[in-house]
Amino acid sequence: MTGMATQQLGRWASSLDYLSLPQPVIEAAIRSFQNSLGSILGGSNHPTTQRTIKALQPLFGDRKCTIIGHAELSGSAVSCDLQHAALINGIASHVHDYDDTHLHTVIHPAGAVVVSLLALAEYLKLEEGRIVSGKDFITALVAGIEIGLRIGNAVSPKHYDEGWHITGTVSPMAVAAASSNLLRLTPEQTANAISIASTQPVGVRVHFGTDTKPFHVGRAAQNGILAAMLAKGGFTAAPDALEGRRGWVEVLGNGSNTLSEQVNQLLQLSEKSQSSAVGREIWEIEKNTFKPFPCGIVIHPTIDACVQLHKEHDLQNIKDLDKIDSVHLRVHPLVLDLTGKKSPKDGLEAKFSVYHGAAIGLALGSATPAEYEDNIVNDKRVLTVRAKVTAEVDETVHSDEAIVTLTMQGGVRNEKHVEHAVGSLDRPMTNEELHEKFMSQAIPVLGKERATEVESMAWEICDVRDVARLAKAAR
Repeated sequence: MTGMATQQLGRWASSLDYLSLPQPVIEAAIRSFQNSLGSILGGSNHPTTQRTIKALQPLFGDRKCTIIGHAELSGSAVSCDLQHAALINGIASHVHDYDDTHLHTVIHPAGAVVVSLLALAEYLKLEEGRIVSGKDFITALVAGIEIGLRIGNAVSPKHYDEGWHITGTVSPMAVAAASSNLLRLTPEQTANAISIASTQPVGVRVHFGTDTKPFHVGRAAQNGILAAMLAKGGFTAAPDALEGRRGWVEVLGNGSNTLSEQVNQLLQLSEKSQSSAVGREIWEIEKNTFKPFPCGIVIHPTIDACVQLHKEHDLQNIKDLDKIDSVHLRVHPLVLDLTGKKSPKDGLEAKFSVYHGAAIGLALGSATPAEYEDNIVNDKRVLTVRAKVTAEVDETVHSDEAIVTLTMQGGVRNEKHVEHAVGSLDRPMTNEELHEKFMSQAIPVLGKERATEVESMAWEICDVRDVARLAKAAR
């Protein structure tokens, strides 16, 4: 590889334009945006989001940017300054763990980038009189997500395995790249923005199951915007911040380093994407997946299997559940590492409990944000089943696979083998399923009419002339 990776990423991000994006990449970006906006709305009234606003409201500056989903909440702020909007909306995007996942890296790639670009669109309109179009927005979104995922690929899996929350450590750089593209920074400024962001990683995994996990996403958004604005103002940083001695990859990569390979692949994308569709390079954003269940993604195969068993055995009430003798899970090793909490005390902890996931799937037949409310975590039906769940690591089971054996009193056994969970790359959510997911989160916040309007703008983002108008519609 000739040249420095950080500088090459700066040149790529600053030069990316809408016309260079293949149609499948545009479609993937639209799906990522629609799903993310729904997650922000769904998390806007979560207690964690509310606590954040209440604690930080005294620090709000000029109220140029929307706090999404708050117009109908009595006494709640509906706008704040650029950085706090990114922070608060970023927290909302991830608080339900109902967003998206790039399966190779387990990065949740869209949330931090989406909230930053929405806030910047409003800021630029009010501060500079510049209207950000939907095409500008999608281009910047792709620039940020693609760079973030490429950096994530370079240090996976060791970075995450060592305890870093990779979404929080990579997203500041993704946001910096996206923001730089939207701000029309020069290649040098964009490289500086990525470099400044690299010194602001956020998050270790010990915080999973607390308010601080979604804070990682919000803070990453805030840090990425800060980096881009500093670079715009002439702030400098190490030109080789990613690849250099004691740089981001060496310090945080824990021995994983394929950065040169990832950057080389990235630089070839635009050129190859303009050639015949046959043999076209697949962009990383096209590998993004969307969550059908609001919890750690490694639990999804278990929930999928248990929901099927609930229907097959018609488990409708506590008497039916009392007839369950045992529930045995065979799962991928990461499942117990990430989600092995046997007795979660509240909804946030339950998102990291495969035992809770199995219990709600069997007892309630569904796993929506409602099944992760605190009262459901301690519901008698759920506790009855949860006490009967055991889990076993099986090295032959893949990350999107689970084998659940349900044994009823009297010895009747039913084994359910999910080879690929719903929402995985092999069984992706359809646009109709994404629509249903969006509306289930947006209607309680906006009402049906406004939710329909906002979702329509999300699907048709490339035809939107003023993205700031969309952000305000989501208040």
